[in-house]
Amino acid sequence: MNAQNQKAAFCPTYYAVISEDEICEGEKNMDYNRNYNMQYQPQMSLQTPEAKQMGLLLHLSQFANVIFFPLGIIAPILIWQLNKDKLPELDAHGKMVTNWMISATIYAFASFILMFLLIGFFTILAVAVMGIVFPIVGAIKANNGELWEYPLTIKFLK
Repeated sequence: MNAQNQKAAFCPTYYAVISEDEICEGEKNMDYNRNYNMQYQPQMSLQTPEAKQMGLLLHLSQFANVIFFPLGIIAPILIWQLNKDKLPELDAHGKMVTNWMISATIYAFASFILMFLLIGFFTILAVAVMGIVFPIVGAIKANNGELWEYPLTIKFLK
């Protein structure tokens, strides 16, 4: 190959400049990882009006705790499980809501323990505010057809 036609690239594996024809092992691994991560993933955006409505209902159903305590836990899970086969894009929303409910329970329990140190009164207030704000923002985003990941959510279900 002619030196003028040869393009050089830096290979981080060997810390050397190599030709474009040579393939760096690190680049091979990056291509492999890129292809490996391109597995089938269900669509997360809600397209149809029915899917948007169910997404909105799924997020807002967490407020059923105001009427009857366990209903706010059972309702979102039921909506998710009953509709995830009919509306596959709703699956990501159901997992997000379920992960948030589990995370919020953990945060509330930790806040209760921290109340003995007087810090818990502030953290339980923060958890309560997040428990009101996050479902509302999630419902608005779902109604717009988007998936909003609740901040501070531990991802138990992926």
